[in-house]
Amino acid sequence: GGTFFRSVLSTSGSDLGKWSTIDQQNETLPTVNNAKPLDSNVSTDFSDFSEQIENFFPTLAGVTAQAHYQDGSLAGLNISINTQFYSETEIMSFTQYVATTAQKYLPDGAKIEITIASTAGTQALITREAGAKGFYTHVFGSY
Repeated sequence: GGTFFRSVLSTSGSDLGKWSTIDQQNETLPTVNNAKPLDSNVSTDFSDFSEQIENFFPTLAGVTAQAHYQDGSLAGLNISINTQFYSETEIMSFTQYVATTAQKYLPDGAKIEITIASTAGTQALITREAGAKGFYTHVFGSY
């Protein structure tokens, strides 16, 4: 855990070698208390995405994200959606809608992982690798 600022590329004996700066930042979306986001475009895209999801399915418990930036650019976005859906049909329908909405609203070029969960556990996973065009979806079965 923690935040790293520098790393050593090589070592030799008691010499630590040359230190290099690690340019990584993380932020939670939506930002709170009017905090300025690290990238307003990413923040706006996430806001538009979550608004579409919450308007279509108003019984959601929440949509949050962790954005990871590498060298000043968005490298990944982990989104958590908490639901109150329990039937497999509801979860499948919701997963398809989320994947379609993510394709339309979320930024291209970054790895995206969307987890849909309820109090019963993880119900579905939606992912897209950096540079990929479409999303992969998986609805977890239950008995």
